[in-house]
Amino acid sequence: MVVAWVFFSFLLMFGGGARADALSQALVRMLAILIIATTVTNTPAQAIVKLRGPLLLFAGVVLLVVAQLVPLPPGIWSSLGDRARFQALSTFPGIDLVWRPLSLNPDGTLNTLVSLLPVLASILVVADSRMRSADRTLLMILLGFIGLSGLVGLLQFASGGNDLLYPYRITNHGSAVGLFANRNHQAAALACALPLLAGWLTARRDRTLGIAVLPALSAVLLVIALILMTGSRAGFLLMLVGLAGAALQLWRSGKIPLHRISPKVLLSGVTLLLIVLAAAGLLLRNAESTKRLLSQSVQGDLRLQVFQPLVELAFRYMPLGTGFGTFPDVYKVYEPKDLLMFQYLNHAHDDLLELAIEAGIPGLALLALLLIWWGVTVARLWRRGNDEEPLIDLARAGSVGTGLLLLASVVDYPLRTPALGAIFAILCCWMYLGGRRLAALRN
Repeated sequence: MVVAWVFFSFLLMFGGGARADALSQALVRMLAILIIATTVTNTPAQAIVKLRGPLLLFAGVVLLVVAQLVPLPPGIWSSLGDRARFQALSTFPGIDLVWRPLSLNPDGTLNTLVSLLPVLASILVVADSRMRSADRTLLMILLGFIGLSGLVGLLQFASGGNDLLYPYRITNHGSAVGLFANRNHQAAALACALPLLAGWLTARRDRTLGIAVLPALSAVLLVIALILMTGSRAGFLLMLVGLAGAALQLWRSGKIPLHRISPKVLLSGVTLLLIVLAAAGLLLRNAESTKRLLSQSVQGDLRLQVFQPLVELAFRYMPLGTGFGTFPDVYKVYEPKDLLMFQYLNHAHDDLLELAIEAGIPGLALLALLLIWWGVTVARLWRRGNDEEPLIDLARAGSVGTGLLLLASVVDYPLRTPALGAIFAILCCWMYLGGRRLAALRN
């Protein structure tokens, strides 16, 4: 089990980039294979079967990606979307047309298939932790990773953007990106820490609950300051949603009654809040991150400029899409002339749109299935009042955390990074187990 935790920690630490050509991707995938081999070898089948819901959804994604690599006859292939233009370019006299896979870039699709390894590893780690009653340990690993990334971001901010502190060559230099390559992904991870901290607090069953409030409050204040340092507008909105979700967790659990918190702790908390807010105000007053957060024009955002062309591209390749991992190459073919610039799009910065472009109706159907399950499970988890099981607290934290990452996916691609994809998978597993536990209690 220790080996699995160590490898999983490394998976999180080196999984902050989404580019296929990053050296860290190879390391992350090898680590994921080791995690999979370790957990499958040491985890009983019945513990894995308890997560059959997430595993079936994962299998559906894998089957869809594999289907895009199956060669099709020339007549069928050229009739799907706008592929006839590519067929014409590859037609030569005296040479027969060849069978081609649905994907317009099979290498990119194959890379997507391999990139799913960390997700499978995460699901199996949850199965192993449930068998060993180590959910709290897994929660602490997640909080530890996010805390470490926040510390790196703080050092980047304090150093004025020293290149030596950035783990990726292509990144938001000058921003507090932490262990990620993108400021928005760092902000999304930090926002997820808010419901996780609330879950850590409400899941406690010992007499140290009152004492734990002050460290939790201190961590929340630090997270707020770190999110502001990223300069991410989306991160600021996620922070507000995360704070509301964490407060709702505390209220709904009924495990943090005010009469159990001593006046000294409350006074210390208020004092700490004022100190942190004052320090954050002084630090961020003239920071580039604050200027970006407050002054950059939303209307000039490249995401809004490319939205309409991307919608047209999605409809052009309906119903089956262009293939996973093909977006950067396909967009170059259809990029509007008035949007040609030194900047380039490696992703659509809207995962719903990118999924529609790359996977068409089958991909959107899988997403709809995920969202329906998510909505039903959220309603089940929050319908009940107090629950004396830590798993329910973790499941509620998972519902808020997954909601934050889904919201972030509307304007970015956080789940395409191995680290955030792994966190999302873990939180979904907690939701699934919590929902099943509530259903069992109701019966």
